[in-house]
Amino acid sequence: MRNLLLRSASGIVYVGLIVGLLLWGGEVGFPLLCCLFTVLGMVEFLQITQGGLSKNPFTSTLDLFLGVCMPIIAFISLATPQWLTFPYTFVMIGIYVFLWLVRMVMQLYSTSPKSLERMAFTIMSLVYIAFPMACTVVVYHFLCLLHISEPTRNVRIDDAVLW
Repeated sequence: MRNLLLRSASGIVYVGLIVGLLLWGGEVGFPLLCCLFTVLGMVEFLQITQGGLSKNPFTSTLDLFLGVCMPIIAFISLATPQWLTFPYTFVMIGIYVFLWLVRMVMQLYSTSPKSLERMAFTIMSLVYIAFPMACTVVVYHFLCLLHISEPTRNVRIDDAVLW
Protein backbone atom coordinates (compact mmCIF):
# COMPACT_ATOMS: atom_id res chain seq x y z
CA MET A 1 0.00 0.00 0.00
CA ARG A 2 2.85 2.37 0.85
CA ASN A 3 4.49 1.72 -2.53
CA LEU A 4 1.19 2.49 -4.31
CA LEU A 5 0.84 5.80 -2.45
CA LEU A 6 4.44 6.75 -3.19
CA ARG A 7 4.06 5.97 -6.90
CA SER A 8 0.74 7.83 -7.06
CA ALA A 9 2.23 10.90 -5.42
CA SER A 10 5.26 10.88 -7.73
CA GLY A 11 2.92 10.46 -10.73
CA ILE A 12 0.90 13.49 -9.64
CA VAL A 13 4.08 15.56 -9.28
CA TYR A 14 5.31 14.28 -12.66
CA VAL A 15 2.08 15.23 -14.44
CA GLY A 16 1.94 18.57 -12.61
CA LEU A 17 5.47 19.46 -13.72
CA ILE A 18 4.75 18.52 -17.31
CA VAL A 19 1.47 20.44 -17.49
CA GLY A 20 2.95 23.45 -15.68
CA LEU A 21 5.93 23.70 -18.00
CA LEU A 22 3.79 23.10 -21.06
CA LEU A 23 1.62 26.04 -20.10
CA TRP A 24 4.10 28.44 -18.50
CA GLY A 25 7.59 27.10 -19.08
CA GLY A 26 8.45 28.90 -22.26
CA GLU A 27 10.58 27.46 -24.98
CA VAL A 28 13.47 26.43 -22.72
CA GLY A 29 11.68 25.14 -19.61
CA PHE A 30 10.19 22.00 -21.12
CA PRO A 31 13.44 20.78 -22.75
CA LEU A 32 15.24 21.30 -19.43
CA LEU A 33 12.56 19.24 -17.71
CA CYS A 34 13.08 16.53 -20.34
CA CYS A 35 16.81 16.57 -19.53
CA LEU A 36 16.02 16.16 -15.83
CA PHE A 37 13.61 13.29 -16.54
CA THR A 38 16.25 11.70 -18.78
CA VAL A 39 18.79 11.66 -15.96
CA LEU A 40 16.28 10.39 -13.40
CA GLY A 41 14.93 7.77 -15.81
CA MET A 42 18.37 6.52 -16.77
CA VAL A 43 19.47 6.28 -13.13
CA GLU A 44 16.34 4.31 -12.27
CA PHE A 45 16.66 2.08 -15.35
CA LEU A 46 20.30 1.29 -14.58
CA GLN A 47 19.39 0.75 -10.92
CA ILE A 48 16.77 -1.83 -11.90
CA THR A 49 18.84 -3.61 -14.54
CA GLN A 50 22.36 -3.43 -13.10
CA GLY A 51 21.90 -2.65 -9.45
CA GLY A 52 23.11 0.93 -9.85
CA LEU A 53 25.46 3.07 -11.84
CA SER A 54 28.95 1.97 -12.73
CA LYS A 55 31.60 2.03 -10.01
CA ASN A 56 33.73 4.23 -12.28
CA PRO A 57 32.44 7.80 -11.81
CA PHE A 58 33.73 8.91 -15.23
CA THR A 59 31.81 6.11 -16.98
CA SER A 60 28.61 6.90 -15.07
CA THR A 61 28.94 10.61 -15.80
CA LEU A 62 29.59 9.96 -19.47
CA ASP A 63 26.55 7.67 -19.70
CA LEU A 64 24.28 10.31 -18.16
CA PHE A 65 25.85 13.05 -20.29
CA LEU A 66 25.18 11.02 -23.45
CA GLY A 67 21.57 10.68 -22.33
CA VAL A 68 21.14 14.40 -21.63
CA CYS A 69 22.77 15.29 -24.96
CA MET A 70 19.87 13.79 -26.93
CA PRO A 71 17.17 16.27 -25.80
CA ILE A 72 19.70 19.12 -25.91
CA ILE A 73 20.70 18.33 -29.50
CA ALA A 74 17.03 18.11 -30.46
CA PHE A 75 16.27 21.46 -28.82
CA ILE A 76 19.27 23.36 -30.17
CA SER A 77 18.88 22.02 -33.70
CA LEU A 78 15.24 23.16 -33.75
CA ALA A 79 15.60 26.43 -31.83
CA THR A 80 18.51 27.94 -33.74
CA PRO A 81 17.96 30.12 -36.79
CA GLN A 82 17.77 28.28 -40.09
CA TRP A 83 21.17 29.43 -41.35
CA LEU A 84 22.86 28.12 -38.18
CA THR A 85 20.93 24.87 -37.85
CA PHE A 86 23.16 22.73 -40.06
CA PRO A 87 26.54 23.77 -38.58
CA TYR A 88 25.33 23.46 -34.97
CA THR A 89 23.64 20.14 -35.54
CA PHE A 90 26.59 18.77 -37.48
CA VAL A 91 29.07 19.76 -34.76
CA MET A 92 26.87 18.47 -31.94
CA ILE A 93 26.28 15.12 -33.61
CA GLY A 94 30.02 14.86 -34.33
CA ILE A 95 30.83 15.45 -30.67
CA TYR A 96 28.14 12.95 -29.67
CA VAL A 97 29.61 10.26 -31.94
CA PHE A 98 33.10 11.00 -30.61
CA LEU A 99 31.87 10.58 -27.01
CA TRP A 100 30.23 7.30 -28.02
CA LEU A 101 33.54 6.09 -29.41
CA VAL A 102 35.29 7.12 -26.18
CA ARG A 103 32.65 5.20 -24.21
CA MET A 104 33.07 2.10 -26.39
CA VAL A 105 36.86 2.17 -26.06
CA MET A 106 36.53 2.54 -22.28
CA GLN A 107 34.42 -0.61 -22.16
CA LEU A 108 36.81 -2.40 -24.49
CA TYR A 109 39.67 -1.93 -22.03
CA SER A 110 37.61 -2.49 -18.92
CA THR A 111 38.68 -5.32 -16.63
CA SER A 112 35.17 -5.87 -15.33
CA PRO A 113 33.73 -9.31 -16.13
CA LYS A 114 30.39 -7.76 -17.09
CA SER A 115 31.65 -4.89 -19.22
CA LEU A 116 29.73 -5.97 -22.33
CA GLU A 117 26.54 -6.36 -20.30
CA ARG A 118 26.98 -2.88 -18.82
CA MET A 119 27.46 -1.38 -22.28
CA ALA A 120 24.35 -3.16 -23.55
CA PHE A 121 22.25 -1.79 -20.68
CA THR A 122 23.67 1.69 -21.26
CA ILE A 123 22.65 1.55 -24.92
CA MET A 124 19.24 0.24 -23.91
CA SER A 125 18.78 3.09 -21.43
CA LEU A 126 19.60 5.60 -24.17
CA VAL A 127 17.17 3.98 -26.58
CA TYR A 128 14.43 3.45 -23.99
CA ILE A 129 14.73 6.71 -22.01
CA ALA A 130 16.78 9.40 -23.77
CA PHE A 131 15.53 8.96 -27.34
CA PRO A 132 11.82 9.26 -26.39
CA MET A 133 12.64 12.38 -24.37
CA ALA A 134 14.37 13.87 -27.41
CA CYS A 135 11.30 13.03 -29.50
CA THR A 136 9.15 14.73 -26.86
CA VAL A 137 11.25 17.89 -27.23
CA VAL A 138 10.73 17.78 -31.01
CA VAL A 139 6.96 17.34 -30.63
CA TYR A 140 6.85 20.17 -28.07
CA HIS A 141 8.73 22.46 -30.45
CA PHE A 142 6.29 21.80 -33.29
CA LEU A 143 3.31 22.24 -30.96
CA CYS A 144 4.75 25.61 -29.94
CA LEU A 145 5.03 26.56 -33.62
CA LEU A 146 1.45 25.41 -34.19
CA HIS A 147 0.28 27.49 -31.22
CA ILE A 148 2.10 30.58 -32.50
CA SER A 149 0.60 30.25 -35.95
CA GLU A 150 -2.91 29.48 -34.64
CA PRO A 151 -4.34 33.05 -34.78
CA THR A 152 -3.58 33.31 -38.50
CA ARG A 153 -6.04 30.51 -39.21
CA ASN A 154 -9.03 32.60 -38.16
CA VAL A 155 -8.80 34.94 -41.15
CA ARG A 156 -12.09 35.23 -43.00
CA ILE A 157 -12.22 34.86 -46.76
CA ASP A 158 -13.53 38.45 -47.06
CA ASP A 159 -10.35 39.76 -45.47
CA ALA A 160 -8.02 37.70 -47.64
CA VAL A 161 -6.51 39.15 -50.73
CA LEU A 162 -7.57 37.09 -53.70
CA TRP A 163 -5.58 37.13 -56.90
